[in-house]
Amino acid sequence: MSGTPLPALPQPGMANATTPVGLAHVGPHQRGTTAPTVPPPILSSKPTIGGLWAAFRRRWLLATSLALLVGAIAATIAWFVTSPTSYTVSTTLRVRSTQPTIFFKTKEEQVDFRTYKDTQTSAVRKRLVLNSALRDPKVAQLAVVREQTDPLDWLTKDLQVDFNTGPETMRISMIGKDSEGIVILLDAIREAYLREEANKEHTLRLERLEKLTKWHDNYEDILRKKRKVLRDLAEPLGSKDNKTLAMKQQYALSELNGLQDELLRLQADLRRAELELPSKDELEKYLKEIVIPEAVIDEAVRKDPLVVDYQRVITGLEQYLAVYREQSVNPDKDPVYKQKQADLAAAQKLLATRRTELVPRITEELREKRRLESAQEQARQQERVDKMKRLDGLLAKQVHDREGQIQTIGKQTLDMGAQQEEIELVEQMSKSVGQEVQALGAEIDAPSRVTTEEPAYATKRDGLGIKAASAAGLGGLVVVLFGVTLLEFRARRLVDAEEVSHGLRLPVVGTMPRMRARDNHAASQGSNSRAAASQQLLIESVDAARAVIQHASKQHSLRVVMITSAVGGEGKTMLSAHLSASIARAGWRALLVDADFRRPSLQTVFGLPEEAGLSEVLRGEADIHEVMQPGPMDGLWVISAGTYDSRSMQALAQGTLRGIFDQIKEEFDLIIVDSAPVLPVVDSQLIAQAVDGVILSVLRDVSRLPLIHAAYERLTLFHASLLGVVVHGAAGGGYGAQYPYRPVPAAKASAPTNPE
Repeated sequence: MSGTPLPALPQPGMANATTPVGLAHVGPHQRGTTAPTVPPPILSSKPTIGGLWAAFRRRWLLATSLALLVGAIAATIAWFVTSPTSYTVSTTLRVRSTQPTIFFKTKEEQVDFRTYKDTQTSAVRKRLVLNSALRDPKVAQLAVVREQTDPLDWLTKDLQVDFNTGPETMRISMIGKDSEGIVILLDAIREAYLREEANKEHTLRLERLEKLTKWHDNYEDILRKKRKVLRDLAEPLGSKDNKTLAMKQQYALSELNGLQDELLRLQADLRRAELELPSKDELEKYLKEIVIPEAVIDEAVRKDPLVVDYQRVITGLEQYLAVYREQSVNPDKDPVYKQKQADLAAAQKLLATRRTELVPRITEELREKRRLESAQEQARQQERVDKMKRLDGLLAKQVHDREGQIQTIGKQTLDMGAQQEEIELVEQMSKSVGQEVQALGAEIDAPSRVTTEEPAYATKRDGLGIKAASAAGLGGLVVVLFGVTLLEFRARRLVDAEEVSHGLRLPVVGTMPRMRARDNHAASQGSNSRAAASQQLLIESVDAARAVIQHASKQHSLRVVMITSAVGGEGKTMLSAHLSASIARAGWRALLVDADFRRPSLQTVFGLPEEAGLSEVLRGEADIHEVMQPGPMDGLWVISAGTYDSRSMQALAQGTLRGIFDQIKEEFDLIIVDSAPVLPVVDSQLIAQAVDGVILSVLRDVSRLPLIHAAYERLTLFHASLLGVVVHGAAGGGYGAQYPYRPVPAAKASAPTNPE
């Protein structure tokens, strides 16, 4: 069955095929990268002659038909409007671009002159103005008015107001046969417009002057009140000058800092004095335990008169005995010497007795003296602490007073500053309003902005019918042609494969011709040699793309390839079917999986029975091998989509499909997955995470470049590996156009074998 052609498939229609573009660069494209943030220049390029011509070629029939229709209608309308059967009656008014002044320039609202002209144009056609003109007795008696069923509706439709004769000249005109009656009517309309609309500006200026005068009086009253408040705030401070108050506040701050420093030092000294001041218990304990040094006691004893006399006697006796011993040979036997010794001993005894008597008394006297001195010192320290406490309270009060003074100055200064700012603002407003009152009062009688320039007059219309009709018809024709062409260009439909490879910077793995339905059917019946040649051209194109994919599969170990498109109707299913058939013809084991769950079609294309498919496998209701069905040729197996539901969607979102493909990946050389379009539904983005590569199918003159780029970005966001793009119906030289070839003869059919 290797030579058996595929069943007739819905083909995108174009008969030429091109050779694949950029085949040397095909491979996984930017896996793991994020979508580019800057779109390719081709998506934002300005219209070109080539692009507009291509857009016109795609919609030439629609553009031409619509342009002829609009041109004919425009020519017909222009002919009837400009037919030379009536008069044109016009009256003009001067509409100045700015309000005229006598001397002063007032600040009245000045709208854009174009807006003002549009306002006045619509004012002439107001029902109030037209009814006022129709109520004029001279107008009511006119035959041209009496013959109208609804004069107001007639005027609304036929009255023309424009500025075509000059930027400041408003023309009111009508077309009719009764030129005299229309002259009277237009004069009445002009006067009614001036009376009801244009001259209202004087009344509005008077009303504005009255309002401004009231505002000015109100501002002056506010100023008087605010100035009084300012004086009341400045009086306690002695000045309302901000610089003087700032200096006064700065001086108070400096004085406060000095007082605070002095208070801190005093408090530190007070704490030290209180720590040094002993308590009553500590003082009593100290007085009880006073110890007088022996040296002090000895010093006091030596100063006693008796002790001094005894010490002098002892010193004299000791000196006498020492001299006597030096001069006498045997002093111990001398009675005098012995007497002196006895006197010395008696003196020493008296000295010792005196000392014994003096030590307790002197010790007590010294202790009493120490107690008295301690009490006096305690009293002095207590008096010092008391004085420091009184001074601390005085300084604390001064600090508090200074802080209150500073806060008062600061608050009143802020209040005065806010009050002065409000006074300045109100003064400015009052001055501005007062100036406007003076200017508006002087300009109240200035000329009106709209004045009559020329009363109504009639002119006979020239025969402009043919010229106007020709111009209108040609203009309508050109506008429609260009409009349809521009709209088609802005759709940015694909023109050729170079826009994919060079414009969108995506690799093109192959191109395919667009087959017409009758050629496809005739080829399947074998009744038309031209159709058979077209079918063979399609097969060769698919084989060329298949060779590129086989090469990429060997280079990058790709086993599962997903075929998708940006939106529907771009040939993805046809590409999936033909590509899987081409793989089988090449002797590879191929599996075609229908994963377009929302709109499955492969089961119908191959005429397979309705059985369980991939949806049932995702839900765990069937084994993957159970849903495989033999295809129309040897080596090709097909898995249909099955019955899709929310459980299948949930399993797809949970990544179950990757495990299914891993289970059968080694049984086939290539697995082709026909998925849903990328942009309408999320299925393809989930499936893309379970395959090794993705091929994007696009259709010339149908696929839109922005949508192709959006589909690529969406796939890139899901880290899909883009192998490249296949362009259906690409322009250029076909295989059969430049090189004659003979078709490959079909091999004998053989039954498909189970891939297991």
